Amino acid sequence: MAGAAPLSAWGADAGQVGGCILGNCKVALAKCLADGTCIENLVCVNACNNRPDEAACQIRCGDLYTSPAVEEFDTCALTEKKCVPQIQDTGEFPAPALDAVVEQFDMKAWEGRWYITAGLNPLFDTFDCQRHFFTNPSPGKVYSQINWRVRGGIGSVPGAFIDRSVKQQLVQDSQMPGKLADTGGEFLHFKDDWYILGAKYDGPANSEDDYILVYYRGNNDAWLGYGGGTLYQRVPALTPQAQAAAQERLKMAGLPNAQWDKWTVTDNTCGPQPPSRLQGAEMELGRDFARIERELERDLTLVESEVAREVRELGREVANVERSVEESVRRLEKKIEGADLGSLIQVAERAEQRLADAFRGTFDREVQAALRSRREQETAQKRLDKMMRDMPMPGVEEAIATVRRAPL
Repeated sequence: MAGAAPLSAWGADAGQVGGCILGNCKVALAKCLADGTCIENLVCVNACNNRPDEAACQIRCGDLYTSPAVEEFDTCALTEKKCVPQIQDTGEFPAPALDAVVEQFDMKAWEGRWYITAGLNPLFDTFDCQRHFFTNPSPGKVYSQINWRVRGGIGSVPGAFIDRSVKQQLVQDSQMPGKLADTGGEFLHFKDDWYILGAKYDGPANSEDDYILVYYRGNNDAWLGYGGGTLYQRVPALTPQAQAAAQERLKMAGLPNAQWDKWTVTDNTCGPQPPSRLQGAEMELGRDFARIERELERDLTLVESEVAREVRELGREVANVERSVEESVRRLEKKIEGADLGSLIQVAERAEQRLADAFRGTFDREVQAALRSRREQETAQKRLDKMMRDMPMPGVEEAIATVRRAPL
């Protein structure tokens, strides 16, 4: 059983309750109105008025919104000034027969961690992630830290939760070992009686057979006779062995409102908080950017590969042109020997012009085929012009100069 949320001070006749609070709890009300959580609690409870499940709705508000200001306000309105009428016992959760309760129970069995794997009352017993830690410092007494999760909240994303935790003390009845008293302290004067209907706790650590079946009923300043039940296990998930044992013990107890078909299996997976809506949008945007970046990198790689291929082809063409020039020079040198000087000059000049035209035309065609953008074409053209200026044409210039220096 998680810490029971109280019924709010606004839960009864609004006019009568409001007049009592304004007349008797002005300080507590002022502190509440200065506290955001307390204001949210009042708004939540006000929305519960006249609903068929009004009491359950109010308890849900208490689960969602807790703060020192809420506690002080409820203490004044419910305990001190009794502005809200106490809900009376309807007999829904009667005390079990004495023979339904185990005769002996060793309080040392509580030592360590236990999970609630199934619960009876949805108002108090079926929360997610119910992990309870017990210690047994002295005979007949245990202290516990009980943890649970409250699902949701106004405007929350699906799967969101609020972690809750409270300390608890259980004292064994000296005359009835299977009965324990849970005193909730001064706040609303909680007092719950726990009845252990069945138990097995002699197995090894994390035994799937071990269990403690608790049925309880309680009273506080807001409500008389509430109740429920919890099935404790060493493992987080309900096991067939524990379920079968609990079903049998409940049947033997003969409590009509506590038979197994009224119980709910809990979820103790205790997963992380889901991302908020803003976090979800940021994650989606991040994924979009990552996808675009991958596409750009892929396109850039393709362009670089294509350019590299074209450059290699240009290199091969340049080598071919150089070989052609060298071959022309060798042929020209052979013709120079014994040729008419004037004819040689004309031949050399024509050869020089043809080679220059061929060299430039080849590069122009290859550059236009290899480069896609205007900027790349301009860059390639500059490189080509520089190459034409700087690249020597072996033998041709030297041969022409030699001919021009020769006497006529």
